[in-house]
Amino acid sequence: MTPKTADEMYSLLFRALIARLYGDLSTAARQGRQTEHDIARIERNALDFLRTPEEYAAEFPDFDARAVSAAVLKEVEELLAVTRAGRVKQVQKQH
Repeated sequence: MTPKTADEMYSLLFRALIARLYGDLSTAARQGRQTEHDIARIERNALDFLRTPEEYAAEFPDFDARAVSAAVLKEVEELLAVTRAGRVKQVQKQH
């Protein structure tokens, strides 16, 4: 699917990023217990491609792919912050 609007691009990037995060984290979890450092590395690696929209923005002349990428990056970073806070809270309950 090639996005033709900013909304389609947003949806595509968001879904792809969430799928990648889930897949990478699931794979790592099956390999054994993961530390916060391991999880943060996986998150950073997944987010890296959104931090360089100039590499693909020219392919979408009908809308500002940089702005879409920045919006997706912001939302996913907020989501990851919430999940991180939840993990911290869970660890604190256990101790």
